[in-house]
Amino acid sequence: KGCCYKSDGYLAGMSTPDAADTDPTSNDDAADGGLARRLTAGGPPDISNKWHADWVHLLDQSLRKSSGTALLPAPNAGPAHCSSIAFSDDLVLVSHDATDDPVFNYASKAALDLFEMDWDAFTSTPSRLSAEPGERDARAELLRRVTDD
Repeated sequence: KGCCYKSDGYLAGMSTPDAADTDPTSNDDAADGGLARRLTAGGPPDISNKWHADWVHLLDQSLRKSSGTALLPAPNAGPAHCSSIAFSDDLVLVSHDATDDPVFNYASKAALDLFEMDWDAFTSTPSRLSAEPGERDARAELLRRVTDD
């Protein structure tokens, strides 16, 4: 089961409760994924970076707004809930930036296992490479339709 939707503009316009020093409306953030890079800095999700809780909250808010479903049990869920997403063996959660050739900026443990990559390799991979070579045109068409909606 999966969900694909275009949320870059929405995410770029959101503020985060624990990241008061970020400017989510910055054109630089929207153009180059700066907000995502700041909120997912420090390597894979773990206790030292609060499991990227601010980024997971943004993804959750975006999913709630666009589809009515949620990642987290409540909009104000704490880092422990974010850790359950980060370390889930079942939930494949990924996101990518809004650059012209988007690059992944987040992956749950299940996603890293599925793609057989570590955090550094995954978060430097253009998302277009997530599909097998013979499936890339179909993936591009799906993303085009989602973007147009």
